[in-house]
Amino acid sequence: MMIQRYDIHPVLNRLQTQMNDLLEGALHEDRDSSAATAEWTPLVDILEYDDRFEFYADMPGIAANAIEIGLENNVLTVSGERTKLFTDDEKRRSKLERPVGRFHRQFVLPNVADSDDITASSHDGVLQVIIKKKEQAKARKIEVLPKH
Repeated sequence: MMIQRYDIHPVLNRLQTQMNDLLEGALHEDRDSSAATAEWTPLVDILEYDDRFEFYADMPGIAANAIEIGLENNVLTVSGERTKLFTDDEKRRSKLERPVGRFHRQFVLPNVADSDDITASSHDGVLQVIIKKKEQAKARKIEVLPKH
């Protein structure tokens, strides 16, 4: 019987990839502690660039002044309410699919996010939040001089 050497490296590489995927998902999930009380959840795209983060949230039918945005302890909170366009006593309704009521989303920001440089705007039913990144200290070489 011939003894074969077992190469564990592919198994370890696969395990590392799975752990990285798991941690990546956990780090980028929102910390929505009030999801149980929210009546609906707006969909959000998050883009990262070299100098900023951009958040785009679908909020058709919501006035800009009905949206609340806050930042505390590196957690960005977006909340508000979409109101009904009709009264409950109206009888001629054939189909109602659009969600109404309160919404609440939270996103943990990385330490490079500059909490002092955030802008928000709403256009055509899309909320845009731009968060600039802090200037990173660049590595530099320090010359050692002889003492005189």
